Amino acid sequence: MSISDNLLPVNVFSSLGTMILIFVVGFAIGLGYFGGLWLTLKKLPNTSHPYRLMIGSFILRLIIILCCFYKLIYLFDDLETGIILLIAVLGCIFARLILTQTIIT
Repeated sequence: MSISDNLLPVNVFSSLGTMILIFVVGFAIGLGYFGGLWLTLKKLPNTSHPYRLMIGSFILRLIIILCCFYKLIYLFDDLETGIILLIAVLGCIFARLILTQTIIT
């Protein structure tokens, strides 16, 4: 037994891969959420019922994102719930940053 065996847990690399996968899924969730928001805002000036469109779009996007987060927690039950949500939300925030830079420029 070497010293490095005591320093690193056995599953550190598999959990790192899992965390990267959760980040990528969170990024995809963020792309869907903020992409849907962008499409809603583009259609807003041409609709006859802007309040219905905004509220309906918000509720639909919220239901989808909550279901996706719940599914992430259910699929990766070997990690703590807080860590899963933190990594997924970081992926969503990163997607928002990428989309705002892409749309603005």
